[in-house]
Amino acid sequence: HRTTLKSDKFVIVQTQSLPERIADRIEGQEILVTGATGFLAKIFVEKLLRAVPRIGKIHLLVRPRSDGTSAEQRVRREILGSSAFDRLRAVLGPGFDTFVAKKVNAVSGDLTHDQLGLSTDVYRSLTKRVTLVVNSAATVTFDERLDAAVGLNIRGPLRMLQFAKDCGNAPFMHVSTAYVSGVREGDIPETLVPPEQSGPIDLDRTLEELDALTREVRRRFANDGSACRREFIQTTRTPSPNPWRNNSWPATAKTSRSSSSDRPSSKAATRSPLRDGSTGCEWPTR
Repeated sequence: HRTTLKSDKFVIVQTQSLPERIADRIEGQEILVTGATGFLAKIFVEKLLRAVPRIGKIHLLVRPRSDGTSAEQRVRREILGSSAFDRLRAVLGPGFDTFVAKKVNAVSGDLTHDQLGLSTDVYRSLTKRVTLVVNSAATVTFDERLDAAVGLNIRGPLRMLQFAKDCGNAPFMHVSTAYVSGVREGDIPETLVPPEQSGPIDLDRTLEELDALTREVRRRFANDGSACRREFIQTTRTPSPNPWRNNSWPATAKTSRSSSSDRPSSKAATRSPLRDGSTGCEWPTR
């Protein structure tokens, strides 16, 4: 918006500040946000509620925990109950709970599943309402299992992108993890590495290779879940000539060679099975 003030000698044009323009753009919109239990998206949600109180609705896609904690409980405890919301809580006082109940909707889903783990009816309902999509979900474990990293950090954003398309090509913002040094060690400058320095990357082919590698590991260790988990972690660490490793793909390939992940805990055998229904190899549940 521009306001023009004229005088005999000059014209003054007043424009809105960037925060004002953003607030006006988001007013009345319904936004789907993933990763809100993480530190960055949690602050983002608080900022939206505080700076854009006339926002339509914020839908938070949250995965229920294996211990029975629902998505709604996680939103209340881990997000709205966080100290990140102390400022908003102080501003709104007794009206805080009523305000967030009106503005925040907990959606029980899972990025590692098709349709975000939602029923067809819920998925379609959201696509008719959501006008902006923000993906901030990722596993940032330094030595994550290859299958888990691919499932959440690669296929997850692809599913979110498809969701944005299903919302009528809604604007889509992806927040990448900060841990993107690959298997490199020592001082790593924050400089852009042009693709031509490491060769072209065919992302579709890379994903096919990762899927094939995942299937092979599961086949080899189908009857030994602990060995399977160790192999998935070691596969992520092992240096490879593939360009995706040098360019930090998947993003969680950064290593911590002294990690306790080398030593499976006694709790490993009790973890839930892989979400694709396979047996033997198990996916860590957080």
